[in-house]
Amino acid sequence: MRKLVSVFSSAFMLVVFVHNVYAQNVVYTPSMVPNPKNENANGWISDPDGYLSDPEIKNINEVCEDLKSKVDVELAVVMLKNINEYRYDAFDFCQELFNSWGIGGAEKNTGVLVFFCEGSRDIRIHTGGGMEGLLPDAVCDEIIDNSIGEFSDGQYAMGVMNMVFLIYKRLMTDEAQAELVLGWVPKHYNSEDNTIYWYFVVGILLLVLLAYLSYRIVPIDDKKGVELEKREKAYKDLDSIQVGAGCLSFIFPLPLLFIYLYMRGARKHLRTAPAYCKNCGHKMNLVKENPQNYLSLEKQTEVRLMVNEYDVWSCPECGKVETVAYNGKFYDRYKECNKCGAKASKYVNSKIIESATTKTPGKGLSNYKCEHCGNEFSETFIIPIIKPKSRTSYSSGGSYSSGGSYSSGRSSGGSWGGGRSYGGGAGRKF
Repeated sequence: MRKLVSVFSSAFMLVVFVHNVYAQNVVYTPSMVPNPKNENANGWISDPDGYLSDPEIKNINEVCEDLKSKVDVELAVVMLKNINEYRYDAFDFCQELFNSWGIGGAEKNTGVLVFFCEGSRDIRIHTGGGMEGLLPDAVCDEIIDNSIGEFSDGQYAMGVMNMVFLIYKRLMTDEAQAELVLGWVPKHYNSEDNTIYWYFVVGILLLVLLAYLSYRIVPIDDKKGVELEKREKAYKDLDSIQVGAGCLSFIFPLPLLFIYLYMRGARKHLRTAPAYCKNCGHKMNLVKENPQNYLSLEKQTEVRLMVNEYDVWSCPECGKVETVAYNGKFYDRYKECNKCGAKASKYVNSKIIESATTKTPGKGLSNYKCEHCGNEFSETFIIPIIKPKSRTSYSSGGSYSSGGSYSSGRSSGGSWGGGRSYGGGAGRKF
């Protein structure tokens, strides 16, 4: 009898061992990834290999539910041990998975997929067709850049949570909410003649409008010059028009391309337009040789980080020196340090202090480090109150499964909205 028990025990242990080995070495194709939305579940996370803890799953699901309820964005999170690298790279895997599930609404295509695979060392943000304006490839790449440190250190859960919260913060700004809620879908005319007619009418009106705005912003008079105090604001206004013209030039290439090129010339002319000294009225000179000698160490750091650019003007008559700041390429990536004052503090990571509920808002911390003085500081941000829709129940009896799906005693499951991706987003190896 003892031998029989021993044989059954050994066989059971062998089965458990083989199951665990198999579970750790599943090589996924898109069709094999567990869908967190089915007849029994209505979550946002597919984590079959168990990278996330229950509290982490809860936090991410709450953020995803908030995005869905407030701006109708469906954000899916997929974390896998291995994918079939012989058949798929990360892009093709995400593209097939995204369209197979139908992440995002069918009309607006406002879906986002955050993807992680430890075996292939891939992280990727894949976007639906309607998200490429709010989450363009460059922004997705920046979000990955701000999270990749956690992945390199093996903190996979923290890395994914950082990406989710950065996407959340991006989409919950007033501008993004207005665009997502109001939406804009191009109409398709049955008559080709009407389409061409209105195309040129709208294009010409935009050309006239932007030309008028640019003239009002910078009426440069070479005799009177432009006051140094007004240049920074005028430069920013021109920059906004140039960015708008550049985006719309994909729709109206001929008229708005001229505006875009004109804006570039106007910005350059604005920075080199004559300036006159307020002390003596003498014409000032733009310092072109070693202007950094006139800048503080903090400003020199900003120039090095391409946060700000500085023009230095000097008066040959009275010796007065003035500097004018212009936004650099990476202006939006840095914050002002609360210790040295330099705009050189870079985002490090975020963490949740208190999770939002259906009754109270949550709280989180964004951490920054100054690349000039090394000062580290944090800023608090608020996570809005969760407003669950009727299709998802948060009543007693609900629970989060280890795979990231939320199940409830009252909920009968859910499904994705039928959206599609056309290949937008960014990815990287870590």
